[in-house]
Amino acid sequence: MSRAFVKEQDGDDIAEDLPLRIHSEEPNYITRSGEIALREKLQTIISERESLNLDADHLGKAGELQRLDADISYFRERLQRAIIVEPHAPPFEHVMFGATVTLLSDSGIKHEFTIVGEDETDVDSGRISWTSALGSALLQEKLGESIIWKRPEGDLELEIIAIEYR
Repeated sequence: MSRAFVKEQDGDDIAEDLPLRIHSEEPNYITRSGEIALREKLQTIISERESLNLDADHLGKAGELQRLDADISYFRERLQRAIIVEPHAPPFEHVMFGATVTLLSDSGIKHEFTIVGEDETDVDSGRISWTSALGSALLQEKLGESIIWKRPEGDLELEIIAIEYR
């Protein structure tokens, strides 16, 4: 067959659909500030989508449009499933969702983590998911108790020295 009769892909054709983002099967607990950030993120993506759609030269950008549509769908679903958890009132005897926990290792190193929802996780700023190994190990523990943090580089025993709700 001659190449003259073979349809070439143009910018509007997508060879493969983008894979769908997988939603966690866990309840979508989220802090109030996390919900606000998620709404802002969704609005930013919607604005990107609208400006790309208004672009007269959006031919060839079908892949980007498809990605933005998938992100919009994903974040709308996350917000629809969101269960906002309000901060706990004192006394801070148990570690619960939203707690900022200060831990002390045997070597005297302090670690501070805030337990948040999956959409709020940012390890670099100490925000860990309640579904993570460390987050789930901390939940329901009391001030003064020790936990084992199972890490790839080895287990670490940590004592809970402070529990705060900010």
